Parts: sequence; structure tokens; C-alpha cells
Amino acid sequence: MFGKTPTSGASFYYVARVIAACCLIFGGISVASASLPPVYVHMNGANDFLESVVVVRPGQPVVWVNQDTGPHIIEGYNPMTGRRPLYLDKRIEGTPGAGHKVHTVEHVFRRIGIHYYFCPVHAHLVKVFGARVQPAKRTTVGGFGGAMRGLVIVTRDPALLKENPPSSRKKILPHFFGG
Repeated sequence: MFGKTPTSGASFYYVARVIAACCLIFGGISVASASLPPVYVHMNGANDFLESVVVVRPGQPVVWVNQDTGPHIIEGYNPMTGRRPLYLDKRIEGTPGAGHKVHTVEHVFRRIGIHYYFCPVHAHLVKVFGARVQPAKRTTVGGFGGAMRGLVIVTRDPALLKENPPSSRKKILPHFFGG
């Protein structure tokens, strides 16, 4: 049917409706991607992302959960140039203590690829080789390990999608504020 020239207005409108339905289903957030469960990345008092690497499908939400008392910022960066893309720049408030609301921010990555991010409150970008950069711990942040940075891999590879840590399936982790 689609290979032939429509002979009447009715068949043209039928084809147009089929194309419109396909655009609704496959364009933007499809019915399948809207039902994907979120993948959670937790922050606690160690000024670290507990799940520093997570893997998601295109259209699957990533939710950062701040179970720390202080605020954080989720900011993307390009390790080859140091540029900070505007699509990933989100502030997340801290949790005052046990029994208080746990703050979250969400982002949906639509394109397959690797997305780097860091918290500029606790880390800053430094040059390492040529124009390449990576987050380094701020000297004003004491008592904890390295730079607060993470990575989101967006793929359809089933083997990689199985590699997320078990904690990435839970919004609230026990033994932290709000949990």
C-alpha cells in the first residue's frame, strides 16, 4: 500500500494518520520509554556519588537523590574540551536530617552516548593533557576521598544494562537521612 500512489483523498488521510501515530509512539518519549523505571544515584555525607557509573536506556530517567545535609549540583562536562553543556546543570538541596523530605532531581538522557558530570560545590575541572579535563577535589573540601564525579552510559546493550549496582533500584537507602 505505501509503495503505491494514493488514488483518493481517503487513502491519503489513512496514511497520514498511520504516520502521525508512528510519530507519537516513536518520537520523543515513546510509550515504552515512559514506563521504564528510574535509575537512582545517591549522595551522602561522604561527598561522593555512591553509584558513580550507571547505565540507562535512551529515555530512561536518572534520579539523583541527596541524602546528605548539604546541597549539591549535577553539572555535565565534556572531558575533551572542558565545555559544560547546558542540558545538565541542576541544583539539589540537602536533607536537614532524619524525618525530613529527601530532595531529588531528574534528567532523561535521550541520546546514546557517555555523559560525564560532577558536583562543582565539591570538585573543579582541571586540565590533564592538552585541552582534556577531569574533576579534581576542591582543596576546601576536607576529610573525604576524591573528586565528586560520575558517569551515565546511555545504551541499548542488554549486557551493560545489567551492570547497575543493586542500590540504583531504590530511591531511599537505609541508614542515611530520610532512610
